Amino acid sequence: MSLDYLHEDTSRLEKQLDELKLLRQKAQEEAQHARSLRLDMEGPIKASEAEVQRLSVQLKHIERVIARVKAGFPYLERRGFNDAVEATFDEPGEWHQLLELPVPGVIWADEGNAAVRLPIDVQKRYAQAVSSDLFDGFEVCVCWETADNESTRRTTLQHLFGTIQSPNEEDEGKAIFLIAQW
Repeated sequence: MSLDYLHEDTSRLEKQLDELKLLRQKAQEEAQHARSLRLDMEGPIKASEAEVQRLSVQLKHIERVIARVKAGFPYLERRGFNDAVEATFDEPGEWHQLLELPVPGVIWADEGNAAVRLPIDVQKRYAQAVSSDLFDGFEVCVCWETADNESTRRTTLQHLFGTIQSPNEEDEGKAIFLIAQW
């Protein structure tokens, strides 16, 4: 991906970070003001404190995302990326996680895991991503088109993603960052 995209993505994320900080500050002020009234405001205080907690989790996540984008790994919302991939094919296709690498630096193939070839440039990007210590795990995903009979599949795209845990619904539990595609 281009440097322009990374810059735009970083700018968008930093704007989102600023907005979350303002929302958290407002919720903190609401809780503080309710306490200062010395009235029975336990419900609103708890609601404001819960919102501060939720926004703090979001802030920490966005800060982690920004660090990875600045390191050169574009952030993609999993659900949106899946939708975009599916929309690019004229024929019916499918997007599927081929291999999960929960331990950075370890790729294995056995009965439960598919063996996958990694071109040399992809191996180099993977090594760079592992040595960065920015990711909790990695995934290799494949997109294929199917012919009229469901038994014939043609692989069209493969992607290597770095992953981190995410509180965002759009990430479906794990935020993905593009390491390489081939």
